[in-house]
This record gives sequence, structure tokens and C-alpha cells, in this order.
Amino acid sequence: MVPLIIGGEKVKSKEFPHMALIGYGKTQQTRAWMCGGSLISPNYVLTAAHCLDGGSKGPARWVRLGILNMKNLSNALGAQEIEVEKRIFHPHYKLKMNDIALLKLKTNANITQYVRPACLDDTGLIKEKSAIATGWGRTSFDSVEQNEYLLKVQLDIIDKSTCSAVFQPSLYMPNGLEDSMMCAGVLSGGKDTCNGDSGGPLQTFSDIYCMYRIIGVTSNGKFCGFANSPAIYSRVFSFIPWIESIVWP
Repeated sequence: MVPLIIGGEKVKSKEFPHMALIGYGKTQQTRAWMCGGSLISPNYVLTAAHCLDGGSKGPARWVRLGILNMKNLSNALGAQEIEVEKRIFHPHYKLKMNDIALLKLKTNANITQYVRPACLDDTGLIKEKSAIATGWGRTSFDSVEQNEYLLKVQLDIIDKSTCSAVFQPSLYMPNGLEDSMMCAGVLSGGKDTCNGDSGGPLQTFSDIYCMYRIIGVTSNGKFCGFANSPAIYSRVFSFIPWIESIVWP
């Protein structure tokens, strides 16, 4: 499970204080950091359902907050590492559908200028034509090493008809592109998230609240960074009732 950010640039300190890095493995020696997520309350992280299982590394066990460099924490003034208490799949998660989940943290995150929850899109009204995706992914499709530094990339929000033509009904998506999914990318190619393994946010900035609003969760794609090949994101608005019933019952 390796996420991928193509055509991205480095994130500045405190720019995305809700960004979470998800870790797998029981010990310090065996741990691997393979997915992203978003802090949405002091003790809950929003991510993709397929990120809850790290394969041979086991289930998601750790969350790091307030970091930019995933391997060098010595200069991370705001770094926090918290153990996962509970992994919550969406009840209708199957294959690539309803690919959204929550991680409940054992202790509350300390809210600082480096660590702060993001807002969620609770209106479904997305007026922006583009959004920003963030992650610690590889920077090219054929690279082997995961990027150590948090990257951001600006992507166009793709209309449903255009995206439905790319993602037609298949074994993994029997109904094709569903209303609970959305697409983003650059149709000319060169900028993308990829592999559907990041679980990280697709977000827009709110001038009113001076913070980011999560509109999507990175789910899956086809051809990373290629022309006419956007990626699929779980549309956050479609899952607001489920999220609120758990995080803010």
C-alpha cells in the first residue's frame, strides 16, 4: 500500500495541521507508515476503509500528527504520536464502494498551531473548480521509494459525466461511479494522487473559517498522472450522518 502524489510541492509548516500519518506494525522495528488521514476531532481520524488493514503489517495501530517529514521527527516541534484504540469501517464498505473509515485514538490529540482538526463538507455545495490533495506519496509512478516529505497538489474537480466515462461498471464497481464518489485530477495529465492507498484528504480552503474543509478521501484510480485518468475520492458529504453518529453522537 503506497500512496502517490504526482506533480506536487512541499507543504509548509502549519499549512495542513489536520494531516495524519497512519502506521502499522507492533514494534518500533517493524512499523511502517503507509496511509494518510485527517484529524476531524481531538480523538478521531478520517481515512479510507482500505487503509485500516496493512496486509502483512497488520491493522492500523498508530497515528502521527503535526509532522512534515515522516522519517525525521527530531526537528518536528509539533509532532505527536498516538495509538489507535478502535478501527471503524463504514458498514457498507465493499471492494471500492463506501471506501471510508474512522480511527478512534486512545488519547485526545493536543490541539496546537501544528495539530488542529479540519472541517467537513456538510453542505454538498462545492463551488470551487479545484481542490488540494495532500500525502506522503511517491513522486513518480515508476519510483520505488516513498517520499519522506508531505506534498500537496492542486487538482481540478471533474464532473460526474466525464468521470463516469472513465470508470464504467466493472467487477469492483458494479454500478460504475456512484453518487458517494467524486473525481479529481488534471485531464491533461501530470498531476494526480494514485493507487487509492493514501486515505488522505481532498480539501478546499474556507476564507470564512480560515481553515480547510475536507470534501473527499483518496480512494482509488487507474493510471497515475496519465491524461484523461482522474482519481476517485469518497465524497465526504455522502457520509456525514454516519460520521456524526460516531464522532459527535
